[in-house]
Amino acid sequence: MKVLGIIAEYNPFHNGHLHHLNESKSRSQCTHTIAVMSGHFLQRGEPALMDKWSRARSAVHNGIDLVLELPFAFSCQSAEPFAYGGIRILQDLNVVDTIAFGSETNDLTRMMDVAAKLAYETPEFKSSLHRYLKEGLSYPKARELALKANFKGLNLPASSNDILGIEYLKWLIRLDSSIKPLLIPRYKVDYHSTSPKDDMASATYLRNQVWQEGFSWEDLMKYIPKETLLEMERYLQENKFNRLDQYLDNIRLDLMRTSAVSLLQYSEIKEGLENKLRESIYRAGSVADLIHSTQSKRYTYTRISRILCHLLHHYDMVKHLTYFVDRDFTPYIRVLAFNNKGRRLLRSIRAKTDNPIITNVGRSKRLLNKDQEACLDVDILSSNLYFTKTNPERIQEDYYRNPEYVDI
Repeated sequence: MKVLGIIAEYNPFHNGHLHHLNESKSRSQCTHTIAVMSGHFLQRGEPALMDKWSRARSAVHNGIDLVLELPFAFSCQSAEPFAYGGIRILQDLNVVDTIAFGSETNDLTRMMDVAAKLAYETPEFKSSLHRYLKEGLSYPKARELALKANFKGLNLPASSNDILGIEYLKWLIRLDSSIKPLLIPRYKVDYHSTSPKDDMASATYLRNQVWQEGFSWEDLMKYIPKETLLEMERYLQENKFNRLDQYLDNIRLDLMRTSAVSLLQYSEIKEGLENKLRESIYRAGSVADLIHSTQSKRYTYTRISRILCHLLHHYDMVKHLTYFVDRDFTPYIRVLAFNNKGRRLLRSIRAKTDNPIITNVGRSKRLLNKDQEACLDVDILSSNLYFTKTNPERIQEDYYRNPEYVDI
């Protein structure tokens, strides 16, 4: 058994994902594939278009054998904790040989050089980073400048895929992992591209198309595998697609009834952001309006989107993540979907991991320690918040929904 691991969102699973998966399988010569996939709220600070089970089932139909959930504590986060959660889950399975991820530069040596510097930060680097942050720069920009200031000649990749890839490599180093990294060159279109090329389109473009007035399935057929289209059509029979703008009233209510002092109790909110949010919410006609009116050099659009998602969950992400990482937190293994090969893979994982494997929330809670149970409770809340906008009848579904078995 040779196992390939992938960390993904699949929002939705498109031709670019299929290309990446097929290339990863071919180059790794794997026999089995595992995807650690974000749940209902994603890294960019937005809800997924479809629920996690639908996206997981789509992934299995397109070639993944086993889909595990990346908990909300890591999925709705910046690159560093997002990568930590995904790598930690794959590492603790004790079956994964290779992790594959996309890259614009396709230069593993260059990326490993940067990752090694970040894996063990020097006091001088930390001092430079703190200084740039005090100047009001965003964390990614401050870190870039701190690296350049302390490591002359270091060649820094700037693309989003490479930045995330460096975080994967950093955590492989810190965790002393035996998992081998495999870079897959980005194919035809960029991650945030708003226009397609040939039969390839970014997930950003596809989601934008779905929300266009007069949208038709023909607009997507060229860029999405047939299995994904069928899953999306099936999903819409009883559910609605989701996006952050549908939570405007929830966000407005939270900000109106929460004082600026109370907002400061969230570690992410500081430097006047609490006042900007409370002042702007009264005249914001959409969540995008609210974010545009409060963003700055330090608080980017995506960062504020994530903060708003955290506020929806009443969750202080910084405090919890610091606690988790400092305590060497081991996430549970939440199974979302699998095929017959995935079933055999699960048997192997059960024999090799000490982590609790969740296939039924009600029965599995007794297997969790206090930290894991707290993490799962937030996942359940996240699902319930998601279903308030897509299908309220599915609230509390985490408690009775079993993993999806896909018979291929």
